[in-house]
Amino acid sequence: SMALFHVSKLNRVYEVMRMGQDNIQNIKKKLGQRIRDERVHKGWTIEKLSELLDVSPSFMGSVERGDRALSIEKLYK
Repeated sequence: SMALFHVSKLNRVYEVMRMGQDNIQNIKKKLGQRIRDERVHKGWTIEKLSELLDVSPSFMGSVERGDRALSIEKLYK
């Protein structure tokens, strides 16, 4: 058969894509932990930080857990 790509090449592309996704997850988790550590160090509640960044407390919680990410604009507020 005349396949456009050999299956092993497609598997390699998928592996690289997955590694990228894993890396992004890892970055979000580390960033969330750093944000939480800094917030706690300053003695702020999640509600106070949320208000300062103009996001909901539940969104901020998901950022701190590494499930979501803040925009670059929010990181520099």
